[in-house]
Amino acid sequence: MDIRTENNSIFHHTSSVTTLQAILQKQAFKVQYCTEKIYLSKNTFLHIMVPMVSFADIRLTDYVRSFRQPTKKGEYALGYYGDYAIGLSKEWAIQKNVSPIIYLPKPKTTLPQNHFLKPLKGKEKRVLNDNDFGEKIDGLAPIASFCKHYEGILEKDPNRKERYAFHNEQEWRYVPSDLPIRWNLYNNKSDADYQNKKKKKEVLNKKIKRKLEFDLWNDVTYIVVKSEKYIDRIVEILEKRYRKELALHPADNVKITQRFRYLCTCVITTEQLCSDL
Repeated sequence: MDIRTENNSIFHHTSSVTTLQAILQKQAFKVQYCTEKIYLSKNTFLHIMVPMVSFADIRLTDYVRSFRQPTKKGEYALGYYGDYAIGLSKEWAIQKNVSPIIYLPKPKTTLPQNHFLKPLKGKEKRVLNDNDFGEKIDGLAPIASFCKHYEGILEKDPNRKERYAFHNEQEWRYVPSDLPIRWNLYNNKSDADYQNKKKKKEVLNKKIKRKLEFDLWNDVTYIVVKSEKYIDRIVEILEKRYRKELALHPADNVKITQRFRYLCTCVITTEQLCSDL
């Protein structure tokens, strides 16, 4: 990637066409708790749950090079983060307080080495029970909600054991300032409880009503689907918005029609991207 030029878009990826359709129809992303594993020292870590919407500041071509995998049919798919995506302008991201995250190295000693994590010193061996779940730690949550180790093992896929360079994703996050960071402090012996906490996370996510809104007409730069058979579904959503805009603003017929035609050209497939590289 040419570091002299900046991407104009950030991307939100999903593995479900149904999820992509819902995002486009509602013109909003649902804020959900996502779990991060952060090491306080060489042998101790914590899990935190951050309410967020996550994006990647990476060109589609670079994303495809990193994630495309051969399928049983001899074709290619993206797999890990999903074959569906929506791109939005950087201008929109900045207006909505979507920001790049901080990538931290893992500590190499038994003492906290990074100043972001020092407020947790002395608490690393505490295990919170369900009554304590969601405790805030003053002064750290706003920073920690934008922290991630620059490399590690993918927690999302327990069968994938190789090292992974998270910093290549160039992640941006939207984190509402008024929703609590859910803390769940562990020592290594408590890692088996992780799956139980995931279930509680799912319950919490169902209760969250917060959304990150965008304008389909003005903020969207790309819409990515897995294959051509899904394009009609997306175009149908765009057509409904097109007819609604015409009814509301008949005097802007030409401008609205131009925008609708432009958005239709922004729909591309991962099959197309994978085969072209």
